[in-house]
Amino acid sequence: MFIASKKAVNRQDNTLKQYSREILNMLDFLGKRIEDITGMDLRYYYGVMREQRGIKMSTMQTRLHYLSSFWDFLITEELVHSNPVKKVGLLKIEKTIKKPFSAEELEALRVNCGNLRDRALVEFLYSTGVRVSELVALNVGDIEMGRQELIVYGKGSKERKTYLTDSAKFYLRRYLQVRNQEGLEDRRCL
Repeated sequence: MFIASKKAVNRQDNTLKQYSREILNMLDFLGKRIEDITGMDLRYYYGVMREQRGIKMSTMQTRLHYLSSFWDFLITEELVHSNPVKKVGLLKIEKTIKKPFSAEELEALRVNCGNLRDRALVEFLYSTGVRVSELVALNVGDIEMGRQELIVYGKGSKERKTYLTDSAKFYLRRYLQVRNQEGLEDRRCL
């Protein structure tokens, strides 16, 4: 019922799988009925996950969010009376600003490309800043080579415009020509 309620508000399939996986993992680990789970149980569960599996604090925060949403649903449906996730407390998460590659690091990536496809991908990813999952979802027809731009559909079906550098356009065009000549892959997909 919970997953169906999230699907009804247009959550993505991957997000639904993550909700489901985290809820089932927690229930399996604790071995308790939902109504018997306490904040102390959840602190223990996440302590073990952090120690044994080395999950990051940001990952824990996301997983706690999934569980909190689950218990809020149960409260709304009057299946439980309280949300034990609220007793876990706030997590201290260090915020780090991701730095772009230095010219030396970028050149090292370029030099270590084993083939034209790898070079085109490196240039494309660096140029556009798209996530790998967004790149995988792209089709060649999505790229407007003349204007060196494309629309990317990101998390939550949000769309944004991004642009290709001259270098990314050059290597992508070369790779697509070679690929098409050799008939390697589906011509629609990158």
